[in-house]
Amino acid sequence: MFSILRLLPYTKLPRLTIRLLLDRRVSLRSKIIIPIALIYFLSPIDLIPDIILPFGRIDDIICLVLAPIFFICTCPIEVIKEHIGGNKDKEPKDSVLEAQYRHVDNTPEENEK
Repeated sequence: MFSILRLLPYTKLPRLTIRLLLDRRVSLRSKIIIPIALIYFLSPIDLIPDIILPFGRIDDIICLVLAPIFFICTCPIEVIKEHIGGNKDKEPKDSVLEAQYRHVDNTPEENEK
């Protein structure tokens, strides 16, 4: 299990979760999911008591795993794309650039004048 935890930063999920928590465009209703999951993990009151050894902590771990996923799913998609990096230039890549151009001829005779 600890080897899986070492791979977690490579998924960029923790960084995205923190950035979304700090973003003002994300609603408070969405932001409250993460603290509630942490409180549930730390509280002694559980759906399955911790005395039942293999199953007692499973509901806590499931809660910690699913909380960031639910949090990200409730955030606005535009904000998520911006933090992931999919909306950096705010302009579609297939845009057309319209402009005027002029040709300047650099010949040696013009440089001598």
